[in-house]
Amino acid sequence: MGRHDTTTFCFLGVVVQTGRVAKCGGKRMSGILPESGADHPLFTVVTAVFNGAETLETTIQSVLCQTYKNVEYIIIDGGSTDCTLDIVRKYEHVIDYWLSEPDKGVYDAFNKSCPFIMGEWTIFLGAGDVLFDPEVLARVAQVVPETSHETELIYGRVSITNGSDTAVKVLNRPWAQMRGRWRGGRPMLPHSQGVFHRRSLLEQKHPFDTKYKIAADSKVIYASIARTMPVFCDAIVTRAPLGGLSTEPKHFLSTAHEIAKINRELGYRNYAHQIWFFLKILVKSLIYHIGGEAHAKAWIDRYRLLTGRKPKWTS
Repeated sequence: MGRHDTTTFCFLGVVVQTGRVAKCGGKRMSGILPESGADHPLFTVVTAVFNGAETLETTIQSVLCQTYKNVEYIIIDGGSTDCTLDIVRKYEHVIDYWLSEPDKGVYDAFNKSCPFIMGEWTIFLGAGDVLFDPEVLARVAQVVPETSHETELIYGRVSITNGSDTAVKVLNRPWAQMRGRWRGGRPMLPHSQGVFHRRSLLEQKHPFDTKYKIAADSKVIYASIARTMPVFCDAIVTRAPLGGLSTEPKHFLSTAHEIAKINRELGYRNYAHQIWFFLKILVKSLIYHIGGEAHAKAWIDRYRLLTGRKPKWTS
């Protein structure tokens, strides 16, 4: 199977890899492979999930309802102990490939998906993230012909929602408005949940650096934009709930540490901005450790209101 040959093999629906046993399935197990062409590029959607029974089905349905049908869907499960696999099996007839085995986190899961990716362009979604509407992939497909052979990333906007499913903010802008600017302790870069990665980015062994637990996806994007400019698609690609490691107060210091480490590793420097960012992180973390998560979120929301922005966690 070409690029799909790995140290993992599957026999009667059971994957055996370095002594571990895992479950797998999907259309590919029946020899059904997707096709691609210049006029209908193949998109791959990868979902990493662990105990995501409450949110996974919404993500799956957002992929299956796309009007653009040349789509490959891969789900990598970390060995869930809830009803996640029941949901995966429910849609097995329309999922191209799924794998379930213990992993070392979301980036390990992403790495496991890469040998199975056939699409020229891949987007990575977590359980609970959804493609914004049924026309998303059709809109992105219209942008593909505008890309050069050197283009590694296509990205669109990302709508971030709070617990009541209210849009808090919309991320990502045309590259001309982001290039050279700094935000959040680093150069501005497209938010990863709106990014389509060219297959060549994912063909290397372990493209996601798993020594980073929070920002490995950012590192892939960082490194790419240092080589070539991304291409912007002026559409909302993904709706994603507020949350995740990078946005939770208890992980602020860990996130800042990873961002600083990636900056050093890739040679990005803006000392004034980085010092200011780190001081803010210290204050936020101190508030969290003194008053707890709810207090920290309330304080951050008040600060956002004072600076003319919508609150994140309170409506």
